[in-house]
Amino acid sequence: MLGSPEWDLNDDAFAAAVTGAGAGEILHDGFDAGLLHTPLKLAEEGRGECNDDLMQRFAVEAIARALGASHAESMRPPEGVTRSEWSQGLLRAARERLHEVARQPRQP
Repeated sequence: MLGSPEWDLNDDAFAAAVTGAGAGEILHDGFDAGLLHTPLKLAEEGRGECNDDLMQRFAVEAIARALGASHAESMRPPEGVTRSEWSQGLLRAARERLHEVARQPRQP
């Protein structure tokens, strides 16, 4: 889901679905390649809307949570690391995780 329903005028439902409380929390408890792809795509490409920076930040924080960061750790980069460096590292780790899963043989 990279779009909001028509009734979600302020993107509140969309933001809740993307943030660590939504996709990130679900992925933290159990990996799902399809679900990880959604915040990764949002973080990398945005949605072409005026609030993309905020939504991309939410997506990066969801990825951090999905990759095992605590709730507090998923909200900001570690001390001494810029948000850009942190974000790029998380996106790289998410892509690597997806490639790992794609290389694994399917279970019958």
